Amino acid sequence: VHKFKAHPGDVKGLAFSPDGTRLATGGIDQVIRIWETGTTNLLATRTGHENAIWSIEFSGNGYQLASSSMDRTARLWDVGPGSATNRAFTVPTRCMTKGPLPDRNAVLIADHSDRNIHLWGLSEGQPLWTIPLARLGPEGQGLQDLNIAPQSQSLAGVSRNGLVCFFDPLTGALLRSVQMAATNWDIWGISPDQRWLLGCFLPGKCGLLCDLSKPSQVRRIPEYHRANAAAGFSPDSRLLAYPTTKHDVILWDLAANRERATLKGHRWWIFSLGFSPNGKWLASGGADGEVWLWSVD
Repeated sequence: VHKFKAHPGDVKGLAFSPDGTRLATGGIDQVIRIWETGTTNLLATRTGHENAIWSIEFSGNGYQLASSSMDRTARLWDVGPGSATNRAFTVPTRCMTKGPLPDRNAVLIADHSDRNIHLWGLSEGQPLWTIPLARLGPEGQGLQDLNIAPQSQSLAGVSRNGLVCFFDPLTGALLRSVQMAATNWDIWGISPDQRWLLGCFLPGKCGLLCDLSKPSQVRRIPEYHRANAAAGFSPDSRLLAYPTTKHDVILWDLAANRERATLKGHRWWIFSLGFSPNGKWLASGGADGEVWLWSVD
């Protein structure tokens, strides 16, 4: 329903505001732009990073934006009416924002250089806790990866032998675990109802979709590649959007276990995908510098 040139190159950061009225994009050009959803009306621009922007997240009130960059910093930006300030705090290299807690007052950052997970508070830009992936998991077997379960107060991780574990984000305590049939894979997305997991087999040439209510069944997704492993679950956990090696977006109906639509238009790798809070819009950003807005209905 709408497309526009957002950046001159990769669009790897993409986030809707909590009320869905604004869409923030971050690019390889080191610039953050905030748009009115569904139009080309540019509301604000933020500069300050010295390398490509990897990921961005809104705070719960929508007046702050957290961004992580290849320049080894994360920044907290004030994006309220009439505000143009930002504060920077240093994070280790190769960090990626995994997502915010449901109240959006803290964000999970994975450090792939030293295999640590950090929970950062957005109000002060300070870490609340740091836990090595090797220390998480039952009986000290460690985890391959950890990710946020949207709209729920829990984190999900997976061990090399396929054990999926859910944790309390404030204490790191184990809440429950499910043994999957597949092994040696990373988590790339979790549905809000914590039923569905999207992952990527290591070394990362094929995707997989897991239904935690049927742990013995795993659907392989050959066209889902680690090189553009953006993905998004709808807020009601009924739909999954993921990019393919052909640079299309597949809209998959989880309840019916079938493809609902193939969304064509991007000409290169797709690096970012996200549903609006009400589930009516899907935004995609790619290496062609374009952002496309799709009507889910």
